[in-house]
Amino acid sequence: MFEFAVAHIAKSTFPGGDPEVNRKVKDSLGRQAEIDVLVVRRHRDVVFIECKGVHPLGNVDDAEVAKWLDKRIPVLREVAKHHSEWGYLPQRFEIWSSGNFTPEALLLISNRNLETDKYEIVARNADYVFEQVMASHDAGLIRTYEQHFINHPMREVELSRGRAARKAERERKRARVEQRSFGAADQPS
Repeated sequence: MFEFAVAHIAKSTFPGGDPEVNRKVKDSLGRQAEIDVLVVRRHRDVVFIECKGVHPLGNVDDAEVAKWLDKRIPVLREVAKHHSEWGYLPQRFEIWSSGNFTPEALLLISNRNLETDKYEIVARNADYVFEQVMASHDAGLIRTYEQHFINHPMREVELSRGRAARKAERERKRARVEQRSFGAADQPS
């Protein structure tokens, strides 16, 4: 579902592109990869988007990011280099998430970006994705995205647990203060 939401978002994020979902490709060595969302803007650029729909308060697994960097991007890059339309266009590889990325994952991406100037690698977290949803001004997309990726039932459970934990902590502090106050009142002057 997240892939379809991203494809819809990509229509307004990348004007002039016609997003394609779940395209399977094979390079000259026979290695296969799937492009979650592909956006080709004629005479402009080609954007390969990897989609990671995770819990809104969660992180994309570092191993998933490493796999994308080490396995998928090389295949997609090889395919793009030999493609009649994509070969001459600037290429960007983006990973979009309905959650966040760990500092370690962002460091992996940053380090990989430093290794080449032939293409760009970008991580897009939940905040960025939601900004793009809102910028689309598409009421149906906004409503659907909020329902499935912002107000997710598990997110509500996590927020509820957080509120309960904060309340319990306040009550413990209040009890300690009261114990000290009563204890001080019992002390002889």
